[in-house]
Amino acid sequence: MGEVRSIHVEDVARARALIARTDHDSLAIVQILLAQEMCTCDLAATLRLSEPAVSQHLRILRNLDMVSWRRAGRMVYYAVDDRTVRKLVDLASRRPPRDPRTRFGDVDAVAR
Repeated sequence: MGEVRSIHVEDVARARALIARTDHDSLAIVQILLAQEMCTCDLAATLRLSEPAVSQHLRILRNLDMVSWRRAGRMVYYAVDDRTVRKLVDLASRRPPRDPRTRFGDVDAVAR
């Protein structure tokens, strides 16, 4: 059986903040950073966004403790290396659940 991990209040707050502020670009940045460390200029080129736009997304993600960073000379590299963040991104990137009645028909009518 897989590892069971309790969810902490801080994790729930981070999930709510991520979902509330998640737009396509922020989510794409986190997904890229889950795979590899990158600087702002490489993220901008990969996503075809301006560097200032990427910087704004990264500022928000840093404030939410969603990304970590390190300085190497004049460059700043960003990464995501947190299992909780991985789970939150996975949840945020899924489509909202469908109404079960649209998948299985009118359950109430069948139960009567």
